[in-house]
This record gives sequence, structure tokens and C-alpha cells, in this order.
Amino acid sequence: MLFATLRRIFPGEELTMNYLIDPSFGERNYFVCHCGSPVCNGTQYIHPNKIVQFEKMFAESASRQSDEEKHLPFGATLPPLKTYPTHFTDDPFYDLFGSSSHAPTILPHDTTVPSLHALRKLLRESGTHLAFSAIKITVCGIMDDLIISTSI
Repeated sequence: MLFATLRRIFPGEELTMNYLIDPSFGERNYFVCHCGSPVCNGTQYIHPNKIVQFEKMFAESASRQSDEEKHLPFGATLPPLKTYPTHFTDDPFYDLFGSSSHAPTILPHDTTVPSLHALRKLLRESGTHLAFSAIKITVCGIMDDLIISTSI
């Protein structure tokens, strides 16, 4: 299993992952979350619209693989990668949140919130929430092209 991150990860920081569970799978209450985090969507289920996007991305990726890469017998051990990536391109499909266990990056002179693209870049580079003190909000992250924020 290979884990890749879209943003800076701090030593000792707890990692979480999105399981992308299809809502038609299993009992409805089984995958409910009550953690209370401002970036939690309350479930491990993925929105049906995102399932369509994910399947399209997966199909495009699979079509670029050779037949040898596509077919392995069930239970076979995957061979190590020939090379390992050193950079991952940001894809807005994936939610992106800053660390809540580290002090936010303070942007004292910004009087407007930047574009989603610029926010994602700042979140990736800093690894933290983004505090816009001039407008009294902290951006925790971006989920489904929506800015998740709290007031300062």
C-alpha cells in the first residue's frame, strides 16, 4: 500500500483517509462519524456525484496501463514500483484540509479570500489552516469546491 499526500504532513500528525464508500454499500448508519471536526462531513460515504467522477478518473488511468499491469491473479503480491513519485499533482476531486493540530498560517494583510486554486496551493505548502486576520476567518480546508471555515 502506498500513501501519498497532497499537503505537508507534520511529524507526529495523525493521518486520516477517505474510504470513498459507495452509499449503496452496507447499512446506512454503519459509516456515521460524530468526531465534531469542522472538516468532517459526518460520514465515510462518498456523494453519488463524486462516485461518477472517481469512476471516470479510474477508467482513464486504467486505460493508460499495459495489459501486463492490469492483470494479476487474485491474491498475487504486487511488485514494487520501478520508480516512486516525488511530486503529486493537486486534483480538486480530493478534499484538502490543513492540520488542526498546528498553529494556523496567519495572512494578516489579506482582505479577501483568494481563489480556490490559490487556497489549495497555500494549504498544500503550509500544511495548516489559514487565518485571514483582516477579515476574521480561518480557512480549514476545501471540500467539494466549498471553503470550510470558522470565524476567528
